Amino acid sequence: MILMAHIKVAFVLFTNMAVGAGTETVVQTYASQLKKLDSEVEITIVQTDWMSSSSNAPILKSSIGDGINLLTLHSPHLSKFYKWVDTKLPHFMKSIMSFSLYPFIYILINHKQIKKISKESDVIYFVNQSDSFAWLILNEPIRKKNIESGHCGLISFPKNRHTRGLLNKFGYRIFNRWSFSYHYLTNSQALAVKRHNKYDFILPNGADTDIFRPLKKDLSSQNTMTNIQKNDIKHPTKFVYFGRVDRGKGVAELIDAFNRYPYDDTLTVIGTGELVNLVKNSPRKIDYEGFIDREILPEKIADHDIFIFPTHGETFGIVVLEAVASGVFCLVSEKLKGIFDDLESIGAITYIQDTSEGILNAMIKYRNVRPTYEKKLQWHRYIEENYDWKIISKELYNKIVMISKAKKMNIEYGL
Repeated sequence: MILMAHIKVAFVLFTNMAVGAGTETVVQTYASQLKKLDSEVEITIVQTDWMSSSSNAPILKSSIGDGINLLTLHSPHLSKFYKWVDTKLPHFMKSIMSFSLYPFIYILINHKQIKKISKESDVIYFVNQSDSFAWLILNEPIRKKNIESGHCGLISFPKNRHTRGLLNKFGYRIFNRWSFSYHYLTNSQALAVKRHNKYDFILPNGADTDIFRPLKKDLSSQNTMTNIQKNDIKHPTKFVYFGRVDRGKGVAELIDAFNRYPYDDTLTVIGTGELVNLVKNSPRKIDYEGFIDREILPEKIADHDIFIFPTHGETFGIVVLEAVASGVFCLVSEKLKGIFDDLESIGAITYIQDTSEGILNAMIKYRNVRPTYEKKLQWHRYIEENYDWKIISKELYNKIVMISKAKKMNIEYGL
């Protein structure tokens, strides 16, 4: 590992850390892991006060950890304005406002702070490509110290996947001119948008395998996955969904499917979002847990049989890794094909349709699947060896060092 003292890294969020979804979790994890790898690294997390659809209270404190600074910028996502947008405008119009109007207002409100962070940072990690427009306008040299992630995609609002794919290809070609490197895209996604830039590097998300692991009480002497007959099952199948409780995650279709599900099994929903009331008011009782602290969450997840993730679109889906690491079999939206094919090959997940009918059929078909404890441990070891945050963060740190070194040497450094 190459060590360089006093590297200054800025992570730029378009939301508040308290939203607690995958994007915020990734940024906080990277920040804490980088500090463990190099105590001298200076980290600033730049956030807004926008809470998206989360009902959590925003975090506005100056620091969220030892040596990790938290800077809050005024958000253009004014709550009353976006509440009106949510109720009055179609989805694609809301997306246009977020991806087009957002950077324009952002730059006007926060230009002094943006320019200061831009000048002082050696490496700037953007989770949303829209933010980089505003920052690049203020400080073009950012392109030599910029990591563009794929967390939120570039153009996601067209419902037609073919149209969205064409727009993304066009967008990534534009970014190809000035972006230093891309992070988080999978190989299949990079190929789909024709990314061949010499600065690109592929790095998946990870899971904390120290806490996400099978329950020790779940003991079995068998070595293979078993499909147990109904009369052999000692308890009802316990389905679980955890993550953002939003339409884009397929939660509405999941609720509809469960209301038509013919067996006496249970469904637990963990998280906050725009469809909380739909979950609470479901004709069939759903165990709604709301927001659960991540110190408690792993044991809650591991106590279930099957995780359902019927998202309508995702750049990755960190929750799938966490579920597999916990030894929970996963029903994953076919929209994520190409991302988790390795997990499918080891029998930890299967792809399903993200429609109500597709979810219902999958729940019925796989309800009796029970992985043995030995199989769960195999899944956990696979995640530990390939997706543990310690491994992923070390790779990112090495990239950050290279970018910082190139910037300080005033050279164009190809990764």
